[in-house]
Amino acid sequence: MLAGRVTSELGSIKALFVNAGVSSPTPLDATTEDVYDELFAINVKGAFVTVQKFDPLLSANAGIEPAVDGGENQL
Repeated sequence: MLAGRVTSELGSIKALFVNAGVSSPTPLDATTEDVYDELFAINVKGAFVTVQKFDPLLSANAGIEPAVDGGENQL
């Protein structure tokens, strides 16, 4: 796992930039619950699990910076 590799190579980290996600060009009225669930699982759960796995590696004054999309998402 990535967190284990970071631990062995760096020990602790000072900042965690959470920047991963997907979008769907589907109009709101055509977005199915399955599409929404997939987007939520990747964009929200993915970010949560990333922070959860790296939390033990963060130094005392470390920061977590979530990326916020300002693009053309239409969900």
